[in-house]
Amino acid sequence: MSDQPTPSDVMKDFDATTEQMIVRMSKQIDRWMQYKNKVFPVLRDWEKDTDKEKSIDDITFANDILSFAIHLSFIYCDLATAVRHYRTAKLNYEKRYAVKHINVIMVEGYRSIYGYSTDEKKKSFWNKSIKSICESISSECVEKYKNLTDKIIKIGETGMFDRKRRNLSVHYDIDVEKTYSMLLTLDADFECLKAIEFMALTQQLWQFSTEILELKDREIASRPNEFDAKMEEIMQSDKIPDVVKAEYKKMMNFLDELPILTGKITNKTQ
Repeated sequence: MSDQPTPSDVMKDFDATTEQMIVRMSKQIDRWMQYKNKVFPVLRDWEKDTDKEKSIDDITFANDILSFAIHLSFIYCDLATAVRHYRTAKLNYEKRYAVKHINVIMVEGYRSIYGYSTDEKKKSFWNKSIKSICESISSECVEKYKNLTDKIIKIGETGMFDRKRRNLSVHYDIDVEKTYSMLLTLDADFECLKAIEFMALTQQLWQFSTEILELKDREIASRPNEFDAKMEEIMQSDKIPDVVKAEYKKMMNFLDELPILTGKITNKTQ
């Protein structure tokens, strides 16, 4: 008897763990978007006004990494939701619709993370930005980046991303025989197992993004009282209106709840 888990076994484990991960990522998206929309813009304006170039770099760094982590969260949650829709669908066509959408999400998700063509790979955020960010942190971070890059390349070479089927799923081809044949040949178990494999990689990349933030946070925290001294200096400036100073107090309460760029980055969605 084979020791390999059956599709049924894999899907049982999927059902038991994925809902929790969707909830966790969704909450983190909400928190991180508040940083991007409320905290970062104000901090960036203050820093420019006081010519604190290094701090501006810190804010840009965190903003870019948060954007990438949020992007990965969308891919994971979309794919998990599509698989869950397949699992709960009652009609045969509903099941086939969910399965073809699974492939669309995987194809476009991989394209946005790493890309297919040489030009896409060169311009991808993973190759263009994450690599240089890791190099600015530590050799250990670079090593993790290389290991994950190998996994990204390997999964891209498996043939699991069917771009022809993606096109038939997204565009209504007048050649209906092509669409009909595509729907008939869908292997639901195979597609769901591929989706779970890609979700596992997406989750690893998501976790790596949070680790990068934590590593950067330690470096920021090693600068003695820099954040508190910096903000105190800003608040003492006559250039800062009273209404902004009042908003700063509110923001500090927000940062206490969701600390970042203060030497206290945590993940409170465990």
